[in-house]
Amino acid sequence: MWQGIPFRIIGNHFFESTNIAISKIPHIIIDTSPDMLGPTLSVLGALIGGAIPAYVAIRAIKANKEQMLHQQLIINKQNFINELRLKISTFVTDASNFDVLVKRDMLSQGLLLNGIPKAQQESITDVLYRLDMAFNYIELMIGQKPQFNRIQNLLKAIEDDTRALLSGKRSDDITNHAELLKQVTIECIDAEWESVTSLFGKK
Repeated sequence: MWQGIPFRIIGNHFFESTNIAISKIPHIIIDTSPDMLGPTLSVLGALIGGAIPAYVAIRAIKANKEQMLHQQLIINKQNFINELRLKISTFVTDASNFDVLVKRDMLSQGLLLNGIPKAQQESITDVLYRLDMAFNYIELMIGQKPQFNRIQNLLKAIEDDTRALLSGKRSDDITNHAELLKQVTIECIDAEWESVTSLFGKK
């Protein structure tokens, strides 16, 4: 039994004494098979229950992959820095030794390489060979990357200095260039390390 139906146009006073009986109201029935409800809910529960761990696992795998990549980049950069430091150190040492040998065994006597004793020639040529090997090795390591331009220029300057000494020109350029090469290499190494650590937000 419904009473006082609020009709907006007619007005409620029209139905104040009227009772509307509804004898039949259609029933809406959803026929659900009990045989299907259980398995359906089980499947949905399994899907939802499996999706959450799968999502967590995917995120964990992605995070681990990024961490491994980060670690590998750091390892590669550290190996590069160690190798560059070693080769530059060897190059600078041999350049200084070459300068001493040439000035002591050649220039102090006013002689060229072919005018000094064979043993002294061999000492100088051995150092020259090591310088050449180190020069090529370093050049292949740093390539034409602009951040290593100063190292490349100093390597070539020292190479020119060795030729000048062998031709009989006395100069302290090798010593000066070798010292400058050490300083520039330290700056480049610091910049290289900063580049890989700042990439991942670590200082």
